[in-house]
Amino acid sequence: MAASSSGWSDSQKEEIIRIAENAIENITRLTNIVGRSSIPSDSSSSSGSLPSTNALQELQRRFPTVNSRDQNTTRGLPCYSCSTSAPSAQAAPYNRRAPGRPTESPTVTKDVVVIEYGHDRVPSKAEKAEVEKSKRVISGFEVSKDWSAKQLEKELTALLKGTQMEGFCFEIVKNCSGTLVPPNIPSGQRIDSKLLLKSIAPSGCVYILLAELPDVESDDMLSYSVFDYTENISTTGGINTSASATSTSTTNTVAASITVDLTDVGSASVSPVAASACNHEEHLIQCPFDISSIIDAANSQNLHDPVEVIRFLQEKIVTGRPLELTSCEETCEGATNFITVDRDRVLETNFSELEFIDNYRLTFKVDFMGEESVDQGGPRKEWIRLMNRQIKDKYFDNGLRQYLSKDYYVGVMVGESMLQNGQMPAFIDDSILQEVLSPNKSGNPCVSEMQAGLEMLGILSALRQLPMLIHLLRPDSQHKINVPKLLQILKPKFSEEGSNALKHEKEVYQLFVRYVREVASGRRSCGERHLELCHILEFLTGASEEPVLGFGMDPSIEFVLPLTRNGQDSTVQAGEPSARVGFTPTAHTCTNILSLPRATHEFQLPPQEKLFEMYDLAFSQPFFGKV
Repeated sequence: MAASSSGWSDSQKEEIIRIAENAIENITRLTNIVGRSSIPSDSSSSSGSLPSTNALQELQRRFPTVNSRDQNTTRGLPCYSCSTSAPSAQAAPYNRRAPGRPTESPTVTKDVVVIEYGHDRVPSKAEKAEVEKSKRVISGFEVSKDWSAKQLEKELTALLKGTQMEGFCFEIVKNCSGTLVPPNIPSGQRIDSKLLLKSIAPSGCVYILLAELPDVESDDMLSYSVFDYTENISTTGGINTSASATSTSTTNTVAASITVDLTDVGSASVSPVAASACNHEEHLIQCPFDISSIIDAANSQNLHDPVEVIRFLQEKIVTGRPLELTSCEETCEGATNFITVDRDRVLETNFSELEFIDNYRLTFKVDFMGEESVDQGGPRKEWIRLMNRQIKDKYFDNGLRQYLSKDYYVGVMVGESMLQNGQMPAFIDDSILQEVLSPNKSGNPCVSEMQAGLEMLGILSALRQLPMLIHLLRPDSQHKINVPKLLQILKPKFSEEGSNALKHEKEVYQLFVRYVREVASGRRSCGERHLELCHILEFLTGASEEPVLGFGMDPSIEFVLPLTRNGQDSTVQAGEPSARVGFTPTAHTCTNILSLPRATHEFQLPPQEKLFEMYDLAFSQPFFGKV
């Protein structure tokens, strides 16, 4: 408000002085009412009006911001008085901050978001309103930077008091790209405020996950927390806190390490039938090998990426012959589970064969009835893909089918799909998946059978304690094949520059690329089968999409001489008419090689449409090019 008086009329000066006097008088009266002033004052302005001669000077001293007509100001920054007089001790904190680095606050304010058990995703924009409505977002939680783990737990527990969430056990989870996962921390270390603010929630909200506990009539249960150790209810009904339970890797899911003998809990009696059913289920979902040590090893290596985790599990769980060839010179030897499957009755013949499997950890070797092929990776991928499709159609597309509950032991096939480098079984509805992964006993027999099948390979425990794996079972984790992706996967192996064959190889490859584009645009079919890009990849590898763990040997295209009717290459029957020379592609699924016949000096390529019809016939067949 300070301004120069030059150029103002007498009436304007009088009006300015009157306004200034009134402003100073009101500010002084307000200061006296509050009892303390943050604005320096002196005896000349303590009460009443000021002489008109120094009213403007007093107002300028109290409000040093200058008018833009007199001085340039930096927009958005505080302006300080240019007076040569030293500010008083009282005014110093308000006029200018002391030089040097600002004092760091001892606390950090965070919003705490409480996530219900069974959820592993950060709430979406649509879900945030519901989360706010249910009062599961607590704003303004001040975290002291020197809190111990015990104090942090105490403060978070107090935060839930007076809410519907009071009394629940909980754990702190980390937001990893929208997925909530238990933080990987050194064994035996507990989460204190330093670890929380530096590693787990350096920015954004603090997420805590409620843990549902069994209905146990014991108040002692609520006195323990997943910050320290997991609770093990012994067969005598007491609580056992062994030293090994302090490991953070065992606290990922509270109920995962809680075993309850319902015949000894509280004073309630359990009928022999119910006790028998409980014991039967406990037997069914028992992993036949030590999956806990494998999961602990995965946690100790701080594995975060789902692909990284599934590769680690595959290495530790799958035994016998290697799953994939990595070179043409490699010999494929080792124990396998050999099964014979009828392509037209995949489910029935598969169930029949699985009855005789003793060790599901061995690499599967698949023989399709009536087909001449050696399974070194391709037929197994084909088997998994066909099984996934039929399991999805029959058991999951229309919800769980209660009267076929015994068939849901196909959960073992879900585990095989994940571990044996096949197509991921991303067809289970999220609500069903959450029920399957819940540690609580399910009353749905389909879910119980599904859990038992999964745990034959330890996948149930792995999904519960390594929740980043759940991403692989979501439909959006699968990437549909497209033209650039397919052409990138299929690397052509051209002859060296200057060779006579190179011209013919480029000629047929250019036509193949055109054919791929026609398939992608929906222009190709064979009989009633409408061709898609995935059919080309299936023809070559047995898989409709690139496996999560990739191919053991990169798929490629090799250019071969055309075959005559007697099965020999064209150099033997050079005089045979070109109409009788075969340009139908073939595949070698053990090495992932697509063989495209090329033209020669004696035999030219057939017309484009004729050649494409040959491709249609080959890629529409499920027999790997053996047509």
